[in-house]
Amino acid sequence: MNTKHDIKLICFDLGGICVEICTGWHQASQNANANISQDKAKALDQARIDDHSVFGYETGKSNTQDFAIAAGKHVNLPPQQIKKAFSAWLLKTVDKIPPLIKDLSDKKIPLACLSNTNEIHWHQMLNENSHCPVPLHLMQHHFTSQTIGHVKPNHEIYQHVEQKIALPPQQILFFDDTLPNITTAKERNWQAHHIHRDKNVADQINKALSLYNLIPTKP
Repeated sequence: MNTKHDIKLICFDLGGICVEICTGWHQASQNANANISQDKAKALDQARIDDHSVFGYETGKSNTQDFAIAAGKHVNLPPQQIKKAFSAWLLKTVDKIPPLIKDLSDKKIPLACLSNTNEIHWHQMLNENSHCPVPLHLMQHHFTSQTIGHVKPNHEIYQHVEQKIALPPQQILFFDDTLPNITTAKERNWQAHHIHRDKNVADQINKALSLYNLIPTKP
């Protein structure tokens, strides 16, 4: 397995790795008491795939208000109701992840995030007083779909990372909970590890880190 000196950047997905997230609009609506029916929630889930006006929110092509208006038109709901539900999509910071990131930062290991995200969720994770803060200030690079204009698993967003950091792809260690995102990373020769949300996330990451001699192996 690679030695410590082979890995020059550790890159984290955010939703599912650093922050627990809802499974879809219905759960988010329930969390926010936004009163969006299950049928309308399903229509909104599909709109995030089919409608460029809705999908474009995560690629920076629309702002929060335009996104809420476009999504609301699919289900005849006001934008305020859409924003209320969408603001409840992030649940809480994943257990043991902040100290894990701090430990890596203390070891002077360069860190980054690579996330499909948007204005609402990014500011929630950035705000240390929110319900789901992530220590993004400890990461040297913030690669987000809303600023790059592409989303995972498309190759363009990975190519952007490679160009910005100017490292061989084999020296990037990447953690993500979505298999297609891992598949693309591996196709580009990143050291990519699929993390399962239904198991202890921090333990899975630590196990991988030990394989690369980035942290001591636990007996």
